[in-house]
Amino acid sequence: MKFLFVCEGLRATTARAQPWRHVIEISKRIQSLGHAVVVISDGSKEAQADDEIQGVSIKRVERKRLLLDIKELIKNIREEDADVLNWHASDSWSSYYLWRMAKEVTDVVWTLHSGPLLTSDLTHIGIREVVDLPRFWNNFLNAFVPSFIVRKWVKDSGIKRIITLSKRLATHLQALQISAAHGYTHVIPSGVDTNQFRPANQEDARQDLGLWSEDPIILYYGPMSSFRGVDTLLNAIPFIRREIASAKFLLLGRGSEGNIRLGKYRDEPSTVFVSRILTQDEIVQYLAAADVVVLPFKFWPQVECPLTILESMAVEKAVVSTSTGAIPEIISSGKNGVLVPPGNSVALAKEVTTLLESPETRRRIERNARKHVEGNYDWDGIVKQTIDVFKDALLDK
Repeated sequence: MKFLFVCEGLRATTARAQPWRHVIEISKRIQSLGHAVVVISDGSKEAQADDEIQGVSIKRVERKRLLLDIKELIKNIREEDADVLNWHASDSWSSYYLWRMAKEVTDVVWTLHSGPLLTSDLTHIGIREVVDLPRFWNNFLNAFVPSFIVRKWVKDSGIKRIITLSKRLATHLQALQISAAHGYTHVIPSGVDTNQFRPANQEDARQDLGLWSEDPIILYYGPMSSFRGVDTLLNAIPFIRREIASAKFLLLGRGSEGNIRLGKYRDEPSTVFVSRILTQDEIVQYLAAADVVVLPFKFWPQVECPLTILESMAVEKAVVSTSTGAIPEIISSGKNGVLVPPGNSVALAKEVTTLLESPETRRRIERNARKHVEGNYDWDGIVKQTIDVFKDALLDK
């Protein structure tokens, strides 16, 4: 079979992050099963002509007035003549494209990567985050498009199946009475490569990286953004050190810009900050070196399945995160990880300290984390579920 994906914003530089990582990982694995895959994305200064990313063929479509050129898009879709068209989007108003193309493009599987922007999402942010909120203009636009308009776009389009990356998002669509042509919505989360992200020897990892050999290490990785709760972690450091003076902190900025400055912690010998972009193997090694991984999201509407959480759990680490967004669908607090309220540094410090002082509890959570990811988030299983939805959609033709 041949599959055609549409995903705006896909570049070689964005392919390492969500939602583009999801599209590339799915594409590579579908190709390895003997199917043909082509991805349509928009052009940019970085990538204007058709190209290839990690072995996946990318066709570029120009933009007109900020939106993809519909005529050129239809032309490319016709030329590819795929068995299934899978449109990936970060917002429900993307159904506008499919509504405009309804007479020309049918039998679409529509995949939504990010959930609704709710008032509760904004309750934990401060002035620092308010200043940066315009970067999420897409999510605000999604929130303010009237649901009856989106319902019309979906109903009058060629959408045969909907895939959401979380139950939360599927429930939201159901509440808005938004469904595919035959009412089928499937929840298929994003995944992780459990062969690459797997447990490794902690002592060897620390020695190779030149890190502390015996002291407990708390690790954070991702953009240095207050939306990700980096400031919550920094505020928790004094509370953690009060109980465990030997605690060390490893912050992996992963080359991403953020709105957090480390201040006094930048030059402290007990804190290491890595700002360069790391390879997947390097990330695994750093994760292996840690005792606890802290990912205290306040608000992150861009994806329903944060890769940092899935990757950390796959490496068999105890993750302390927050009960925000769809994270509670991944982490069952006390079983395969720990959840605390967003923005609560005291609660965060308490749970981190408890894990460090209770090796048996931590080890149980680590084993459960790896087992949970293997059973529910391994890419091979995700791809199988996705292809099953594609085949199901084909039966309606």
